[in-house]
Amino acid sequence: MNFECHITLLPKEDPEWLKVIEDHAERHKFKTSFITGDPLLGKMKYFYLTAHDTTYNGLKERMDHCVEGLPQIPVRLKIEQILFDKRN
Repeated sequence: MNFECHITLLPKEDPEWLKVIEDHAERHKFKTSFITGDPLLGKMKYFYLTAHDTTYNGLKERMDHCVEGLPQIPVRLKIEQILFDKRN
């Protein structure tokens, strides 16, 4: 099985904030992205840290370690099981 984790943050307009978060994400093997308009959270701009793993426990542990070192409290933490993902 494959799992996907999202850590959602409210971004700050400070370029140093972005560098700190991106460096932190990379250390924990997370990728980063900005997305405006989340179906559940609303139309605001959010910053996401995303990672994948083959086990829930492994991904949960990585997520917990990543969150521990963040300079702010995440808006949302989510781990999903990927049932199907086709890309063209």
